[in-house]
Amino acid sequence: MIEIVRIPHTYPPHSEENYRFEGYFIFIVVLLIGLPMLCMVPVLPLLYVCERWTGEENLLLNRLVLLGAAGLGLVAGFWYLLKLRAEDLQRWKTRQESRQRDATDSVAEQVTIRNIYQYWSVTSYEPAAGFLIHTREGEWFYLFDQRLDDFEEDAFPRSEVTLLRAPHTRTILEIKSAGDEVDFVDFVEDEFIHEHGGDHGFGSLEPTVCESLKPDRDQSER
Repeated sequence: MIEIVRIPHTYPPHSEENYRFEGYFIFIVVLLIGLPMLCMVPVLPLLYVCERWTGEENLLLNRLVLLGAAGLGLVAGFWYLLKLRAEDLQRWKTRQESRQRDATDSVAEQVTIRNIYQYWSVTSYEPAAGFLIHTREGEWFYLFDQRLDDFEEDAFPRSEVTLLRAPHTRTILEIKSAGDEVDFVDFVEDEFIHEHGGDHGFGSLEPTVCESLKPDRDQSER
């Protein structure tokens, strides 16, 4: 069972953050150098066939064709680089706007999950820890966050978990657990959750997509 309520919350002020597009060097090497060279590769056999067919070698024409292929790859790589930067900038602006909305509203969502029945530990999600949570009502929730690494071994998960998260950025601000200890069932790959719409943070999964999970019967009935 899940319960979500909004409560007052004061967010710490954020320092001014200028936009930075990471990975310029890699993009330049791959898109602006590698792509033009890749575009020249299929042209070389065509030039060779033309020379064999005509019996003449036109160095000037060959160079112009190769430069044209490289130029086409350079333009395509530059366009794609600008496209990636524009998309990344838009995501950055959206995050900044969401942070501002959270600070302006001064509220947080308190999410309480009760009657937790089982949990799976999600693998391959470093540096954050992750869990797939199953309630007795048949609900399935996933939780990914670095704060889970700070829990003591006997503190999580329990039969009740309370999350405090920002309503707009969906950032998890606090995690608390209470109730009885809940059994560990098995491991589940993070790809399983991502394939069914899960993302970093907290969310729910359709019960039908989790039917393929087969917990150990002895553990699940404890």
